[in-house]
Amino acid sequence: MSDKISIYNMALLHVGATTVSSTDDDAKAVRVLDQFYETVRDRALADFPWNFALAQATLARKDNEPAFGFACAYQLPADCLCVVELSQAAYEYRITSGQTLECDYDDSANGADPLYLDYVKRVTDESLFPPHFIQALAQALACAIAVPMTGKASLRDALSQQYFITLADAQAADCRNNRQSTGAWNTEKDTWITGRA
Repeated sequence: MSDKISIYNMALLHVGATTVSSTDDDAKAVRVLDQFYETVRDRALADFPWNFALAQATLARKDNEPAFGFACAYQLPADCLCVVELSQAAYEYRITSGQTLECDYDDSANGADPLYLDYVKRVTDESLFPPHFIQALAQALACAIAVPMTGKASLRDALSQQYFITLADAQAADCRNNRQSTGAWNTEKDTWITGRA
């Protein structure tokens, strides 16, 4: 379990700066961290389909059709940072402004299934972040604040390289918590679901 101040302090330690006691401190470090935090957090979340940030939604069809390229437009959830998978995987899609997903799948056709989405959502409650994500986020935040805090582009570059190493480690840790089903388990699961239906 973590909070924003501990993430701030991890980032500050990465750049060799003094830690702070509160996010309400009127210190340069807090002001700089506040400028970058939400953007860096969202980017780090979107860098990988983290288990704790995965969500599902049924997409609502928009009234306006795309001007060109695709036949249909769907509204993405407001907290969607990254599309992981669509239920209609055979269809190409693109994301446009206004959280809109455009594709050729028409859920209004006779007998068509709704369009379901697996996505990475924006998570703002730091207490939900697992330790491996906290480490990656603190490293990414350190990259962002390195030049404003120290004036050293070389430090930013070194921290950027370290971020990708930390990110790979965090991704591996997250994957270990994502049990891949075997065929036998799938059969048991399907039988159990059928029996409960």
